[in-house]
Amino acid sequence: MTMTAYETLVEAAARITEVDARAAHKASETADAHVRSRLSQEELESVRRLLGTSCVVPLRYELSFFEDHSDHLHHLKNLAFALTSEAKLAMSENNFRGAAQIAMDTIELANAIRRGGLVSDFLLGDAISDCAIDYLRKIRVQVDNVTCRQIIDELHRLESQREAFDVIAKRDRDWEVAVGYESDPSEIMSLELQDPEECGLTEQEQIEFRNHLQQMAELPDAYKVKMYKDLDNRSLALMRLLAIDLAVRDYHAELGEFPNELSLLAPKPFATVPIDPFTEKSFIYRCKEHTSFVLYSPGPKLTDSGGQFGAWPMVAFAGADFCLDAEDYREPCEIEPQYKGFIQRISSKVRHWWRNRANRT
Repeated sequence: MTMTAYETLVEAAARITEVDARAAHKASETADAHVRSRLSQEELESVRRLLGTSCVVPLRYELSFFEDHSDHLHHLKNLAFALTSEAKLAMSENNFRGAAQIAMDTIELANAIRRGGLVSDFLLGDAISDCAIDYLRKIRVQVDNVTCRQIIDELHRLESQREAFDVIAKRDRDWEVAVGYESDPSEIMSLELQDPEECGLTEQEQIEFRNHLQQMAELPDAYKVKMYKDLDNRSLALMRLLAIDLAVRDYHAELGEFPNELSLLAPKPFATVPIDPFTEKSFIYRCKEHTSFVLYSPGPKLTDSGGQFGAWPMVAFAGADFCLDAEDYREPCEIEPQYKGFIQRISSKVRHWWRNRANRT
């Protein structure tokens, strides 16, 4: 029986073990050319061929699907981690074009993970996409003009192939109804503690996180969907902010000044300048005497705070504005803040594991 693109991708990802992923992370930290991850150029090309709109989660409307599918997410998480480790290693070698390509491959992987899946797939894909964007925004000043324009074009293509969260949320609800799924928050407290070396969390951190999961499980469904929608808009805003930021810098490189307004970026490189997914209006942009610029979104609060920036928790709950460099405002923390949670089915802590590891790179 012929395997689908998704099944073939999972099979390829399964060859990357936890040990391989950690080796890739160590290599990227030491920038040791002799200690590489297991992703050869041939393997990278193989992964790239599998990604695309034909790569769709083979959802089954059966209660057993989620448990069976959790192994797929585990393997794909390791693949994403290996990819971003390769991107970081390329950055350390000043191969910014190569780093940009791998980061965009990682966003395409994130698209494939969420396409056709449930909210759990969306959450993992969202975390992976954000990490890839973070690498791209860190090298946006170093890339040459040709690479800059390629990234802009690729971001537009990747967004066009990104399945809308509303579609995923509806499919998730339909799946729950079809399989007769009923949430039981008490199940979360019965989860066994994991080996700290395996999950990256101390026992106390796991207990705190488990408590957080239970609190999340007890929230009204409408509140959780709104929170996930905000996370989706956050990820989409990052992609668009990056594309616009690159376009503004390319404009400056060509004309020697920053544009007075974003409309000058159309019809090139944008047919239509991307809008803020939170406000569904133009992003807030100010040029400062053609020597610098600010670009941001008011975030889910929808009110401009005048360019007072902060990390996402500050944006979501305390009135800060959201910019491309929001991660630079993030304070180190031992446990994921409340805004980043799972629905009760995600007991495997896939997304938290990924975020915890990625934030240490």
